Amino acid sequence: MTKPYARCLSLLTALVLGHPVTALAQFAVDSETPALRQALHRVALADLSEGDSILVAGALPACIRDRALFIADTPLSSNFPQTGENYRIRRLSENTLAVETVTTDEALFPRLKMALSLALSASESDCARLSLPDNRLLRIATLDGASSTSELLARMGDTAAADLQDPAPHTAAAPNTPPPEPPHGWHFSEEVAKGGVHVALVATLDPRPAAANGENPVIPRLKMRCENDAISFFVSADTAIWDERTEVTLRIDNGKVATYRWRTADDGTGVGLWSTAEAVAFLKKLPDNAGLFLRLRDRNLIYAEFDLANISQSLQRIEKACE
Repeated sequence: MTKPYARCLSLLTALVLGHPVTALAQFAVDSETPALRQALHRVALADLSEGDSILVAGALPACIRDRALFIADTPLSSNFPQTGENYRIRRLSENTLAVETVTTDEALFPRLKMALSLALSASESDCARLSLPDNRLLRIATLDGASSTSELLARMGDTAAADLQDPAPHTAAAPNTPPPEPPHGWHFSEEVAKGGVHVALVATLDPRPAAANGENPVIPRLKMRCENDAISFFVSADTAIWDERTEVTLRIDNGKVATYRWRTADDGTGVGLWSTAEAVAFLKKLPDNAGLFLRLRDRNLIYAEFDLANISQSLQRIEKACE
């Protein structure tokens, strides 16, 4: 029986010798779901003619587009169509949309499904409260298969209906809604060598509980440290990082994505900025109480979201310890 809001028709993959893998995800929009159709109109997808195709980058509102492409592991840049990863949404029939990609990275497929789910569930209210769709989608990153995707889209339909039919939930908490979690700030610890000798002062920031995710079950943490009168800032992954330098992609709130190549720690469990000048200069650019979105690419993909909280005050304490 057709799901009341949406159902997944198929996920087709083909591997041709000497050619990239082509992934095609098709989703049917049931004609009896006006709320979901309205959501599609809001992201400018329902006006496509049969056979037309458009890049996802040009089809969605900026707040949704940037997040979808960020999650789908696509660089955001002015030359997006020339990056080699071609994403587009096509209308196959009156009530069927398709998202296509040509890629050699099979690990991209579930993230592509997430990008489409973002488009289907997008509404203007989502732009004003990004943490809700973000956390919801990050939690389902590991879902796979037609049945799981179908169930996911059904839940997305419920969310779209609530968003579009009744704006009250956005301004008043529903009954039995748990209170928001307090911000997760920096906590300090001292590293002590054998014999009880003080070695370093470390400030650690844990990710948002619902947002730490990736292809590896690893929880990355941000750390700033004063050791031997030197300050460092790094991402501690608590897992082996193999390359000497690792690609780290960051974004502050809804700002632009920036990608760096940071040096790996000697013990191979983190990447960062290891000189005082580099670390302090970078940390002073991070604003208090902002959201930081991080993706770390080694042989695995690790990503998380952080609330920077009182980062400037925490940096001052680290600097004072290194005077």
